[in-house]
Amino acid sequence: MIGHRQTQKEREAFYNDPENLILADASSNSSKGSSGPSEWLVPDNPSYVCTYITRFTYIADKYHMPVDPADQRTMLRTIDTCDNTAEPNSAALEHSVPITPGSGPYWLALAGLLAIVVFTYLTLKKRAKR
Repeated sequence: MIGHRQTQKEREAFYNDPENLILADASSNSSKGSSGPSEWLVPDNPSYVCTYITRFTYIADKYHMPVDPADQRTMLRTIDTCDNTAEPNSAALEHSVPITPGSGPYWLALAGLLAIVVFTYLTLKKRAKR
C-alpha cells in the first residue's frame, strides 16, 4: 500500500506514474471513490471490467501494494470471464499481501487507479456514441 511504509520518493513515483494518472470529471470521480473491484466494476461498461482488473493488478504488483481480500476474490472470480488479451496475472492476485490494520490508508492506493479507470471509461463511452 502506498502510505506510511513507503519513502517519500516511492510515494512520489506512485503518484506521478503516467500509468497511474488520468484526468476524470468530478461526477465520475465521485462514483468510483475509493472502492476497489469488490465494490465497483465499471457499471456502465462490462466489457472494460477485464481491462480494469488487469490494470488494478498491474499497479498493485508494480508498487507492492496489499490488495484487500474481498478485492482478491472478486478479481480471481472475474478473470475466468476474460479473454487472453486482458487477463491479469492470476499468480500476482493469489499472492497479493492482504491489507492489515496499520498498513496505511486503502483509499490512497486506489486514488491513482480511479483516475485510470474513469478516464478510460469516459473515453470508451464517448467513442461508443460516435
